[in-house]
Amino acid sequence: MDRAFGNTIRSLREELNWTQADLAKATGLSQSAISRLEDGSRWPRKGTLLRVCNAFKLTIDELFSHATNELRKPDAKRWNEYEKEDEENE
Repeated sequence: MDRAFGNTIRSLREELNWTQADLAKATGLSQSAISRLEDGSRWPRKGTLLRVCNAFKLTIDELFSHATNELRKPDAKRWNEYEKEDEENE
């Protein structure tokens, strides 16, 4: 699963001040499943997406909109690499 999607789930969860255990309880998934979703190692099935959306009170479109916004955020690691390249070229 894409890292941006996992970051989206983590971000939405943290906005609610929920732990992974809280989200697991709200979705009926295990805490390890939530962890795998957030770290980007697992792409959710449709049913999992629906559970996550229901927990956050979002539609699937809204969830993907959040993920799209996450993709637009600058990646700090990449920006640091670009800055390093610029410094080396000066």
